[in-house]
Amino acid sequence: MIIIKVCLLLTLLILLLRLKLHFTIAILFMALVVGISFGLGWKDMGDSSLYALINADTLNLMGIVGLILGFSELLNRSGQMTQMSEDVANTFGLKRITLTAFPMLIGLLPMPGGALFSAPLVDKNSENIIVSPVKKTIINYWFRHIWEYGWYLYLGLILLGKLSGLNLYSFSIALMPLIFIAFLIGVFIIFPGIKITPKKPTNSVTKAKSFGRLFVNIFPFILIIVLFSAIHLYIIYCLLAGLAVVIVNALIQKQLDVKKIIRSVFLRKETYIMMSVVAGVMIFVAVLKASTLTGELTAFFQEGMNYKITMFYSILATMSIPFIMGLLTGLSIAFVGTAYPIIAATFIPPEMNGYLLPHAFLFYTSGLAGVMLSPVHLCLILTNQYFGSSLKEVYKYLIIIVGLTWLFAFGLFWLYLP
Repeated sequence: MIIIKVCLLLTLLILLLRLKLHFTIAILFMALVVGISFGLGWKDMGDSSLYALINADTLNLMGIVGLILGFSELLNRSGQMTQMSEDVANTFGLKRITLTAFPMLIGLLPMPGGALFSAPLVDKNSENIIVSPVKKTIINYWFRHIWEYGWYLYLGLILLGKLSGLNLYSFSIALMPLIFIAFLIGVFIIFPGIKITPKKPTNSVTKAKSFGRLFVNIFPFILIIVLFSAIHLYIIYCLLAGLAVVIVNALIQKQLDVKKIIRSVFLRKETYIMMSVVAGVMIFVAVLKASTLTGELTAFFQEGMNYKITMFYSILATMSIPFIMGLLTGLSIAFVGTAYPIIAATFIPPEMNGYLLPHAFLFYTSGLAGVMLSPVHLCLILTNQYFGSSLKEVYKYLIIIVGLTWLFAFGLFWLYLP
């Protein structure tokens, strides 16, 4: 049975990670298992893997991750990251809520692996706050992604709008309450136990001066967001523009020389290890798409419905299929692209057209629940590796937070029904 196979696949991946096998090796082994288990020959697996490696999307994604890591390392080595942390505390006060500031700021950029961008900032901003690596991971991961529940620049949302024929902005507005709900759930579940420690004495800097210096240091982030959201410049060019500002600032203030800049951006082993993780995930997704898994999953639900669509089975399929595909791929655009055509053609018949918006709402939020819980979600992998936290402990929080948000989404679905 397909559901048992899916459960066994996820169990195998978790076991491999528990054995501390490097993620890239683990996910490539998983791609091999999926290919063998779901009807792919060696040639098909090889072709899918090669296509994934040379595909423009994969190369762009690896470039994005490389630029993010170079950007972060420059901020750290130049001291600008420390300045930002101090200025946030001086300007807004030392509060637990400020830990969410940078993940939410970076979250406005729908950038794969973007949680890695804000992770060093969360780490630096928590120096005078007692917070475990597990909570740093979950704060950085969750608050960076709450925008995905309704921010219309995210690719999964855009693709779903195109496939469903729904107006993107109307659909985005219907989803918007979940951003606020996700934020509150995160605060109430994560923040207990996080304590403020007495702040170390720093140079007496006025709030106005701190705010001015903070603006200068976060200007590269603001520039990236404006170039992307207002001018619609491609994300790599936005990152290059932001990186250029950081380099110029570091050179003007004599914080770094040219050799240190080149070493930070191009010569770090950690950067290439992270890029290999990206390549591994994209190969896994390509093999998954080429396999028969999605078709078997659809057949399973159709058989359960006895080819008669009822509201119960329509809801069950609309929740389950995107959730499973999100869980397996860890990519919003992947679960939308693979699962929505199946849902629209098979589980939402013409006589249920009035239910298109609520079904699309339920489909999207269910898929996101899978994506957020996925052990192959790049942001979760990269953030967890950055903070060196226990993935098992992270999931103790993540399951509760995602589950409660999904429960609220299910409640909104019933409100949106005609």
